[in-house]
Amino acid sequence: MEQNYQRNSRKRLNSLILLVAFTAIMLIVSTYAWFTAQQNVSITNLTGIVNVVDGLLISLDAENWSDTLDLSVLDIVDDAYGSNTNFKPTELLPVSTTGVAGASATELKMYRGTNSNKIELNDIVETTAADTTAEDNPDTYPGYFAFDVFLQNSNKDSEGTPTEVLQLNSDSTLNLLADGGNPASGLQNTVRVGFALFSGTAEITDSAAQIISKTNAGTSYISDVSIWEPNADAHIENIVKNNNKLILDDDVATDWSTIQKGEYDTFTTTLAVPTYGLDAKAVGSSITNIYDWKATPTTSSDAGKVKMQYTVQTPSAGLSDPYDLKSTADGTTDFKIAANKVVKLRIYIWLEGQDVDCTNYASHGGGIDVDIGFIKGETTVGNPAEEP
Repeated sequence: MEQNYQRNSRKRLNSLILLVAFTAIMLIVSTYAWFTAQQNVSITNLTGIVNVVDGLLISLDAENWSDTLDLSVLDIVDDAYGSNTNFKPTELLPVSTTGVAGASATELKMYRGTNSNKIELNDIVETTAADTTAEDNPDTYPGYFAFDVFLQNSNKDSEGTPTEVLQLNSDSTLNLLADGGNPASGLQNTVRVGFALFSGTAEITDSAAQIISKTNAGTSYISDVSIWEPNADAHIENIVKNNNKLILDDDVATDWSTIQKGEYDTFTTTLAVPTYGLDAKAVGSSITNIYDWKATPTTSSDAGKVKMQYTVQTPSAGLSDPYDLKSTADGTTDFKIAANKVVKLRIYIWLEGQDVDCTNYASHGGGIDVDIGFIKGETTVGNPAEEP
């Protein structure tokens, strides 16, 4: 039956598509930014299908390759290979990152804090991959999705093309589920999806053991990261009216040219704005104003604790063309995978605590459905909405 399903999928597809869907059921709490109660999202499942066309195969364990991958089998393959550390949280908690893995790192660095007085962030810690049970240590519990996929990338015309740009397909979207989510909550505007590429590559002819050895910790590390920010140009009216207090450097506010300057750098319900994620310097300290994103020490006592989160910002109306994924290192460098090799991607899905929409109001959101389309190509196409 599975083989028939795969054959039918091949006939329907004309591009490389990665589809990930997951459902998050939100419990109502009464807090402010960062959902400070930290106990407000219950995960019912993680489902999805990965569809690929000629030139690429995908696997969860580097052994069973297919053009169609059902992510519901994550529960089955959790221990399929030695270094697999898939995170499937029972609670989805706000965290923050700039997408920086660090030297020789095999996980993205994610940070969490406790909000007080509506604008302060205290007790900032780095989440720990080993803390997989929230009840044991809720402060450092990951609280986000993270799972590995192996991509076998074949290219007949690889001469002179050692790498290929990875793109978001035009059908990539993120929405609240119609039967459980309220779009007025703004939860759909707080989600980020990260793609972490490992440095090690393997040959297409290698065995599963060889692929794992070449791409896993000890021989491989995260070499590049790209972050997708869906619905970047959408903010609910409640947030705009009651939580519109950004403080930006003048050059940043100018880059987002429609931001209104004044005591605060204000935005509208349809304006993409930057996000400044937590940096390692914030660990063990406090941030006096989570909306103060000035970078220079002379203008902010919290300088260096937050940094620009370079993301591929896409509009809520959807994409008319594929978008090149960009590296978080500078927001302009293309995110590429090796041609005629096997590579490993670690995919992260989280609620960005520093997002302007990540408030207690969004904690009433309900279920989330995200479709991620991957295609590969060399051409330069669409630019993220309002990116600097």
